[in-house]
Order: sequence, then structure tokens, then C-alpha cells
Amino acid sequence: MNFFQLVAPFYDAFMKLVGHSKTLKKAVRETEIKEDDVICDIGAGTGQLLDFLPEDNELILVDASEKMLKKAEKRVRGRKARLVQAQVQKLPLDDDCCDIVFCLDALHHFTRTGAALAEMNRIAKESGQVIILEFYPSNIKTKVMKRLEELAGEPGCFYSPDKLADFFYKYGRNTKIVDLSSWQYLLIASHKE
Repeated sequence: MNFFQLVAPFYDAFMKLVGHSKTLKKAVRETEIKEDDVICDIGAGTGQLLDFLPEDNELILVDASEKMLKKAEKRVRGRKARLVQAQVQKLPLDDDCCDIVFCLDALHHFTRTGAALAEMNRIAKESGQVIILEFYPSNIKTKVMKRLEELAGEPGCFYSPDKLADFFYKYGRNTKIVDLSSWQYLLIASHKE
């Protein structure tokens, strides 16, 4: 992911400009976070999600880019957080170690999506949730973003909510879809009751 090594210095400013903070805030609002929940942020980037999470939870931030994690390290400041540089397709984390696994605005950057989703499911406790923020592939904004990311060398693989829901259903999880905007959605995968 050389792209993220290059954009790390100005990533936060750009994401602020496009209103990413509001989207992250909405995603956290849709999640019931308990005091003792272990939270993992896959594709954590510069750790922007930390700004919206409770201060006392144990956190695991995973990203492939060393430079992005260096920026995230500054956000951690005294929190119970572990930064892990790794590819999502092979996470160096134990099975069933997380109560909540976030993957916000990152899934479309992964080249082996099936393996990435399987790993997220693996590290999530049976009673836990996997929460993915993605973009509706048929929306014009998504199509423009896909083209720009492809020009930057990124995979740009966008999936419909139904396609992602099918994957988690195979692993025994029900899904709920929440519209965040006309082009963004949140998929919440929980274990079947």
C-alpha cells in the first residue's frame, strides 16, 4: 500500500475536508459499545476513529502502512491501545479476541476481500459484531472515487450490501444495513440468535 505511505502526511486534512469525521461519528452511534469491549479498527489509518470511541476501552489498531500508524500513535495518548502493522488477510491476532471489529472506509482497498472478511469474522467473538462502512457501487460519487483510486494504484473493489451480507450469513451472522448517506452504508454483522 505505497499509496497510503505517500498520503499519510496530509490524510487527516483531506478527510476533514470531505466530512469523514461526521461519517465516523454516525458509525459509532450505531454501535452499542460496552465498557469492557475490546475494539479493533481494521485499516485504522491515522486513528481518526479514536476521536469518537470511549476512552477506557481496550483498542487494537491495524494498518498495513507504517507511516499511517505513526500518525495514529500520536492520537493514542495514554489509552489502552495496541498498534499492529499487518495485512488484513493474515492478522496476527487470536481467534475470538474482539467484541467489536470496525472496518470503516477501508474494505475497498483490500486486494483479497474474501480473505479479509474471513479474518475479521475470525477475530470477532461469537457474541461480537463486525461493522463495515462502505460505498454503494452504483452511486456516481462511488464510480468517480473508484476511478481516482484506480489511477492512484488502489484496487477500488466496491461491494453491494447484499453481497457482503451473503458472506457473513455463511459464517452464521445476521446483518443489518444502515444508510449513512446517499452513497455510504454501514453493514453490522452479528451472530444469529
